[in-house]
Amino acid sequence: MSFFRSFGRNWFDFGKHGVTFNLGEDSLSGNERNCLFRNDGGTFSEVAWVTGVASPLDGRGFTYADFDRDGDLDFVVLNDGQELQYFDNQHPSPGHWLTIQLRSDLGNALAIGARIELEVDGQRMTREIHTGSGFLSSPPPEAHFGLAGSTRADRVTVRWPSGRVQVLEDVEGDRVLLLEEPERSPPPRQ
Repeated sequence: MSFFRSFGRNWFDFGKHGVTFNLGEDSLSGNERNCLFRNDGGTFSEVAWVTGVASPLDGRGFTYADFDRDGDLDFVVLNDGQELQYFDNQHPSPGHWLTIQLRSDLGNALAIGARIELEVDGQRMTREIHTGSGFLSSPPPEAHFGLAGSTRADRVTVRWPSGRVQVLEDVEGDRVLLLEEPERSPPPRQ
């Protein structure tokens, strides 16, 4: 039986094209190299060496966000006893994107637990707003979607933690969209 530990593991869309990546490290001694896996549509390819992520340092924390607000997800890795490593995503993909932030005045200000479904060109993607994704690590409470060649999302459906459902049609991409939970619509019947 093998035992592995992972201090940071996340799934994220690295190239604005709706394909997810996983960055994590499996460690026995604390000094195995970090890994980055690309989802190839059912199989995964290890691409850490290509991206410069394959550090043999003792990785302890990891998170992702569009830190520079250029539409692609960047990430940071914290290694034990080392300086923070920042990876500015310079992916050559010309794809489009949409980031959705949620706010509520109904007791859950950041809408933790909300589920966002986005439909674009017949494809459906789902993200959940959550906190904590690894050891002392958390992405921002927002949902980032790669739209590939589309400049708009056909539909965005938000299922708020309160049970309310909000639907938007024909949503413009390449921006950060802030949505507030509607107060007037009654929650669905149980």
